[in-house]
Amino acid sequence: SPADGLRNGLVPRGRKLFEAFRSGYQAKRKKDMNPESDKLSLLRGKRLDLEHWLAARGCLHTISLARNNLHGRLADAIRAYGRSPVLDVGSGLAPFGRLCDDLHLRVVRLDTQARGPQVDIIGDVQNMSQVADGSFATILCAQVIEHVPEPFAAVREMARVLQPGGILILSAPHLSMLHEEPHDYWRFTRYGLAQLLRKASLEVVSIEPTAGIFGFLGHLFSLAWMVTAGAVPGFRRAAWKTNAALLINLLGRLDRRWGAAGFLPCDHVAVARKRRK
Repeated sequence: SPADGLRNGLVPRGRKLFEAFRSGYQAKRKKDMNPESDKLSLLRGKRLDLEHWLAARGCLHTISLARNNLHGRLADAIRAYGRSPVLDVGSGLAPFGRLCDDLHLRVVRLDTQARGPQVDIIGDVQNMSQVADGSFATILCAQVIEHVPEPFAAVREMARVLQPGGILILSAPHLSMLHEEPHDYWRFTRYGLAQLLRKASLEVVSIEPTAGIFGFLGHLFSLAWMVTAGAVPGFRRAAWKTNAALLINLLGRLDRRWGAAGFLPCDHVAVARKRRK
């Protein structure tokens, strides 16, 4: 009947058109209610471009005082404790690749995606089922654990794949702006890191702060400077040198004297050892 034809033809098509219109309107309204989203995406793109530019020159750590100090502490730990084979968890742009090459360390890189060079294992540190027990003499996990929903599970897994007597070199932020949202879950005191390590039956060797309050504040200023002035064509190198002189070297002197790293630590670097049976 005509009524059946209307129900079976025009009505469903009209409903589909209405749903498509409503979905499009809701998406536009959501975008209009968040006008900062495009600006934030643009800034994140500029930062990513800057990080790749620095990484290609082997100086990703020179983006700020906080990163420079963190890199230095981690590099010292790798020199002191690094033995092959090394598992680099959350390897990213492989900022310690050249150092490990210089030390003749054999490195296996694990990440959730191929964001940087030579990622060997695509996987999740919370469940490294593809890695056998006791596979590595050293594990490096730099600024990753705050992005893991279950940090205790992640540290237990790293302890599992460590050889007896093996070393875990772990860093995590205490003061930090939000980053890599929505996967930014945790901040850690030295006591929180010690608890993580001990719950995984690891022996804490050391936990040290890398910078103080000036390191944290300087990181924000360095990023703002480098993604604005550093984005001007032909000015990036000059902006980078200015950042190094003022916001790393000069600010670093202030931070060492008045930064209160013991009370207001920017990041911590922890070293832990797996007990021998």
